[in-house]
Amino acid sequence: MAPKAGDVEANLAQAEQLIGEVISRGAEWVLLPEMFTSAAAFHPDMAKAIRPLDRALAQLRRNTAHKGNAVVGGSFLAQDGDQVYDAFLLADPDGTTDRHDKDFPIYWETCY
Repeated sequence: MAPKAGDVEANLAQAEQLIGEVISRGAEWVLLPEMFTSAAAFHPDMAKAIRPLDRALAQLRRNTAHKGNAVVGGSFLAQDGDQVYDAFLLADPDGTTDRHDKDFPIYWETCY
């Protein structure tokens, strides 16, 4: 996957297409790149790439259930209340999800 900086809709479409491809080839696990919805870059559109956590969870569950019997995971800029995290979500075929908010900043944040 080659995410476009700050272009969440294009990146989600690309991820969905790739998820479908690899599941059709028999993949049981699909792990998307770090910050797959936005890329990880200094870019003016990065603030617009933040997505509500509950909406992202629902979309990941729906995609996983729709695509087949696979575990799908990826990280993105997730808003939960008034906080924004680099959150990693993992969705199981039964629709359950697990979440991990990164404990340490990723490489871009460490510059500041």
